[in-house]
Amino acid sequence: MASKSDYERIAQASISNAKRLLRDAKELKSLGSRGHACASAILALEEGAKALIYFSASQGIIRIVEKNPNNVTTFTENDLMKHEFKHLIVAGEFEDWIDHGPFYAAMQGIRKDKLEKKEVVAVIHKAIHAHRRLKMDLATKSSMYAKEVTALHEVLSGLGIAKNKGLYVDHREGKMSIPADTDKKKLEHVIALAEVVLTVIGVSIKSRMDPYQKKVLVEEMRKTATQWRRIRSKKSKNKH
Repeated sequence: MASKSDYERIAQASISNAKRLLRDAKELKSLGSRGHACASAILALEEGAKALIYFSASQGIIRIVEKNPNNVTTFTENDLMKHEFKHLIVAGEFEDWIDHGPFYAAMQGIRKDKLEKKEVVAVIHKAIHAHRRLKMDLATKSSMYAKEVTALHEVLSGLGIAKNKGLYVDHREGKMSIPADTDKKKLEHVIALAEVVLTVIGVSIKSRMDPYQKKVLVEEMRKTATQWRRIRSKKSKNKH
């Protein structure tokens, strides 16, 4: 198996590739290629999830094994790379953004290696106030923010279908669909989702984790693993 340093290199290469794919998506959107832009943004999400998976392996949060995984703390590489698993990672990171978005934004905005106490206090206070405003907006169902969050949740539930529709011409039940049929608003939501998720993942894998960060990510991966086991169990039942 690969070493932890190998996994860290894969994680950094994956997040770089994810950012490139997102830039490509925006460029394709500007050219009017909505379907391919949507597919590229979803590929960016999947690459971002891959980055977090391999970073988790580099930090010992999960272990990648060749056989007999327990699908809680140990997984086969093949299972981790399945689109369904990566989509669960994306969903978890989006929920994390809803809960802590202003704090991630504040961390990303820090440019200095060292801050004075008053600078730290200012950053924290700014994030707290932004967090309170967002929570109030989210509680008001008619607010623009609440509507955007609802729309992004809907996007999350159909990433695989949206990616395929954005890439291919299809014919089902007597109807043809082409990539250009991709809805403009849905494309905007997919790109917005990719920006949010890549921001969270980018902050998460920037440096080695302290014990508290590691504990939080362990818990998140356990939740993802539980959902993954349910999906696998459901698929297995449907086959019989």
